[in-house]
Order: sequence, then C-alpha cells, then structure tokens
Amino acid sequence: MVFLTFTHIYDRNAAKLEEIEKVLIDLTLDGKTCEEMGLEPFRCTEIRSSIMGIPVFISEEIISFVLRRAKEELETARPALEMRWSINPCSTVQ
Repeated sequence: MVFLTFTHIYDRNAAKLEEIEKVLIDLTLDGKTCEEMGLEPFRCTEIRSSIMGIPVFISEEIISFVLRRAKEELETARPALEMRWSINPCSTVQ
C-alpha cells in the first residue's frame, strides 16, 4: 500500500492567493470574509498536510514546543531554514 502526502507552507501570501482564486471562480464572493467563502482563516504560518485524509496543521508554536525552544529563538534560525527550503532538490550541489 502506498500513501502519498502533499505538504505545503501556508503563510499570509498563500492565504491571500487562496482568497483570490476563490473569488475568480465565483465573483459573488468578492468582499466577503474567509469564513463566508468557506476558507480556513489565516492565524499563523503553518505547514499543512494530510494523513489518510485527515488534515494536519503544524504551526511555529507547535514546532517550538516540541523543540522546547522559545519562538523567538526559532526566529533567529529562520534565514538558514528558508535558504534550505528554497534549494531545488533536483539541482546539483557544488
């Protein structure tokens, strides 16, 4: 049995893009709130995935709790983490 998982980073830009896409599909939704459009409201940057059809949201607060670090300590590591995520896995490392 094979399980495929799709994971993406959900940030403020992704939330705005989701709203725009929804409005382009149905113009009557223009000017309505996320809840009225049937979308999850943006609370914080999250890693979103699903396991066996169950949605999973992992926020920075959860990561800092698991690592037993303050969120502020994670902020100092953010540039290095963002650089690691931006690397194309298909590209060759030199």
